[in-house]
Amino acid sequence: MALLMSCYPELGPCDPVAARSVAHDGDGTPFYEGQAILNSSCGRGSLCHSEDARGAARFGAPGGLDFCVDLATTEDPVDEDGAARLARNQRRVLDNSFRIARSLERGTMPPEGHWESGIYARGDGSALPSAESDEGRDILFNWLACGAPVVERTTFPPAGAPEVGDVVPMGAAAGVEPTFATIFERVLYPRCGISCHGPNVPAQLALAHLDLSTPERASDALLRDNAAGGDSCAGEGPLVVPGRPDESLLVQKLEGTQDCGGSMPGGSLLSVQSRDAIRAWVMSGASE
Repeated sequence: MALLMSCYPELGPCDPVAARSVAHDGDGTPFYEGQAILNSSCGRGSLCHSEDARGAARFGAPGGLDFCVDLATTEDPVDEDGAARLARNQRRVLDNSFRIARSLERGTMPPEGHWESGIYARGDGSALPSAESDEGRDILFNWLACGAPVVERTTFPPAGAPEVGDVVPMGAAAGVEPTFATIFERVLYPRCGISCHGPNVPAQLALAHLDLSTPERASDALLRDNAAGGDSCAGEGPLVVPGRPDESLLVQKLEGTQDCGGSMPGGSLLSVQSRDAIRAWVMSGASE
């Protein structure tokens, strides 16, 4: 056994206080720092180690090796499916903790340029580092060494409900101004452009037809080309109709009134604040 384990890095001793340091996303949703780093680097969205990823979207990640540790729910009533998903993936993380650490130490995962955790902020307002940084790896190693504790929900569950992790209240939402610059920085890039709709997505995926990785590319895709690509949503209407959010495929997809290609974004849906900001931006004329 000693010979086998020598192939893996040491996780180090557990600092239980640091392992439960809380970070929030822009909507105020709480995560433990290690939970947030792993989620944004590996399991959130529709690629790699997400339960929503299929085929080429997994980038070679084995089927079933899923690490999405999004909260089970931020609302009542209790989401038992979400709790089961969180418990299932937390167990996979623990079972593969040394393999995760080895991949991070070698720099083979996450794929360079695909993922970052800049959508999360610490209590002092500073950005949570990514898994590609030394500091981010140290946080993640300690979190793994402590048993990968997770924030499960933001409200206390009723008696008898499944309990997977801890309850941490919502933080203050940073708010999203209904301007293209703010929407790109706060929503389109961190939730869409980094993971799915960027230049590194395999060409055979429909996601690759919509590039939201820079403000210029996002503006071209949404306002100039303005037509859905890929096989799922082609012909379903323009992405953005200035002044008419209900006729804009972007709004329809985010609000769940159009189901071509599945819900967007993958993983957890956008907050009401983010969706309202995008609707208001389109309603006001979708200015760049």
